[in-house]
Amino acid sequence: MPTTTKTVKGKQYLYYSYYDTDEQKKKEIYCGQSDTKEAKRKALEAELEFLKKQKHKIIEKINEIEEKLSRFN
Repeated sequence: MPTTTKTVKGKQYLYYSYYDTDEQKKKEIYCGQSDTKEAKRKALEAELEFLKKQKHKIIEKINEIEEKLSRFN
């Protein structure tokens, strides 16, 4: 899981990091203090959401390519 831990005033905080291909920049989602179950859960939920979006984009691209290939038959 692509997470980042940052220390602020002696406390560690967890962030989920990803690259937004639409905006072409790295983004981070704050999840909470790194030692809590809640923060770890939020990071996993953020990763799942990111992967679902990627899955959707991949399926669209596969369909597009299959359509183009079908024209060759």
